[in-house]
Amino acid sequence: MASPSTGALLAAIYGPIGRIIIGISVIVAVLASWLTWVLLLSEMPRAAANTGSFPQSFKKVNKNNMPSYSIIVSTLVMQVILFSTAFAGKAFNTMLTIVGTMTVPPYLISMMYLFKISLNEKSFNPTGAKIGFTRTRPLIYSGLAVLGTLYMGYSAGIKYTALSFIIYALGIPVYMWARKHTAGQTTKAIFTKYEKIFVICILVVAVGSSLLMLR
Repeated sequence: MASPSTGALLAAIYGPIGRIIIGISVIVAVLASWLTWVLLLSEMPRAAANTGSFPQSFKKVNKNNMPSYSIIVSTLVMQVILFSTAFAGKAFNTMLTIVGTMTVPPYLISMMYLFKISLNEKSFNPTGAKIGFTRTRPLIYSGLAVLGTLYMGYSAGIKYTALSFIIYALGIPVYMWARKHTAGQTTKAIFTKYEKIFVICILVVAVGSSLLMLR
């Protein structure tokens, strides 16, 4: 059955009106989802700009308190990606796979950090606040999450994991520019000692991935 298959089922039961109802519903659902994602993607750069991780231009808002500059940039990037899929049949599926793979390192680092602070009470609850659970639970959850995230990266394959680092590397100049022009950061080093190591690792993997792609 042609997509959406539910339209064919309702057409068999109610006639052509069934397919029309499903068609209209799909259009409304897609437009609502599209609007939601546009707004969500524009809010994330604004949040990053507030912390100095993105250029300060992304903090600009219009009269409706919406990040206008961020919306324009996010929309342009999405349009470029959608436009590229018109010329390559597998480009969209490949991009989806790469984007999904790109979530693995942040999840992994987040869970590793949770595991680290859960190792002792001083780092887990430094203020001594009253909480309804001990650090054993997050320690177990984060440990399982680390294993699960590693399996996700393994399942995606080394190819897409390596390709995602190319996109990470493209964001480094943007981060450097943002840090350099953030208020209070002009006299400070852009990267800390450990951040420099992290950046070097990203660049090494990105360069190696690029060389493999050119072969």
